[in-house]
Amino acid sequence: MRILSKTIVTLSRTGFWVCVLIVLYLSLVPGTLRPHTGASGHFEHFMAYAATGFLFAPGSRWRERMICALGLAALSGCVEIAQVRIPGRTGEFGGFFFSTMGAWLGLLAGAAVWSVWMARRTSRTS
Repeated sequence: MRILSKTIVTLSRTGFWVCVLIVLYLSLVPGTLRPHTGASGHFEHFMAYAATGFLFAPGSRWRERMICALGLAALSGCVEIAQVRIPGRTGEFGGFFFSTMGAWLGLLAGAAVWSVWMARRTSRTS
């Protein structure tokens, strides 16, 4: 991988961990402290986890993406269970479902974009 590719992977992976921390924080604060976008909760779940999954994909291998997919699904499930005990929050299967689907589709989209970008980059240097 060239320097630009390594830089993108490093920034992407850093963004992934920042997203994980933001998702955790926003998921575990009381409902009165959580910002609302005006969109449905399920859409918010989907987009937050899709962005997180998308950022993990660059530079990762298939096996790493599968581990990340399972890890994000587990994170979502744990957060939904924990929300049962947080004032103003409710843990629900819908939140888990949309978060997991977002993570998986984000990983898939990120892998596709990375693959296309690397293929175009390789064809230009050949």
